[in-house]
Amino acid sequence: MKKEVFAIKNGLIRYNSFFLNLQYQLVNIMQQTKAAPKPQSEQPKPQKPAPDECCGGGSCCPCVWDEYRDKLKQWQQNFS
Repeated sequence: MKKEVFAIKNGLIRYNSFFLNLQYQLVNIMQQTKAAPKPQSEQPKPQKPAPDECCGGGSCCPCVWDEYRDKLKQWQQNFS
């Protein structure tokens, strides 16, 4: 089995053509991944209501926590 060799010359690592080709392929894949647009269906996770948004009385219909729970369930079904 042929071994791939490299050499260090003037502080630079010099790889043979196999390693250079592999490096170029990896860089190309990384650039494509960074440039790839995110799906439009991706939405941020719903945020919890602030502490002052709920009256704590239990008489509001719907409560901000009920709305949050419903939005969170919908988000989990769509994006998880």
